[in-house]
Amino acid sequence: MDKELMELLDQKLFVFSKRDDVEKLRQETSANFRKLKEENKELILGWIEGIKTEMEELRREGKVDFDPIRDNIKDEIRKLELKIQSMLLQSIQSIESSLQRIREEATSAAQPFQKEVGSTLQAMREETSAAILRSGQEMASNLRLIREEGRTNLAQTREETKVDFNRLGEGVGNLSDQIRKTTEEIMALNEKIKEGFNEVKEELGSMIKFSYADLEKRFGTLEARVKALEKLVLP
Repeated sequence: MDKELMELLDQKLFVFSKRDDVEKLRQETSANFRKLKEENKELILGWIEGIKTEMEELRREGKVDFDPIRDNIKDEIRKLELKIQSMLLQSIQSIESSLQRIREEATSAAQPFQKEVGSTLQAMREETSAAILRSGQEMASNLRLIREEGRTNLAQTREETKVDFNRLGEGVGNLSDQIRKTTEEIMALNEKIKEGFNEVKEELGSMIKFSYADLEKRFGTLEARVKALEKLVLP
């Protein structure tokens, strides 16, 4: 009976292996956010290079047609916003799905362990009853021994299980905090990028109101804003 109880106590370690799943989820989440930031950076840099190229062509040709530029800016901004929203949604859904899977696996692993502990205790009670029938004196001695060992083992098992589950909960909590902080950083970066885009749009709009004599000055201001936007997205 002691051997069976030790085997059951060893099986409970399977539940605590879920901590490895939590660490794996944390690493996957960090990789996804790094990928999102890198893809957005490349997209923005490509868009900025396109604006600079168009500006150079307009300057060489000596004429300005702002409608295509304005439409292109609007299209690129819409595409960027949709791409960021889509990738953030996919990351959040992946995180929620992984957390749900971990909870389900931990629950399903704990249930068989609890059932087997109950079955083992039942077998111990049956053996104790058989010992009572065989010998009254032997029954008293064995019963005390079984009760003492059972209480000690169960108390230790409960305490160890409680401690390990608390650690698992802390790991999930820390992961949630990290995800929240990373999401906030990405949202803050997105706001800064939007502000930079809005400044470029406003500058282009204001250029239409000025005469051709002020065009060179406005081009210089626009180039400075584009360079500031490049510094914002570059590492």
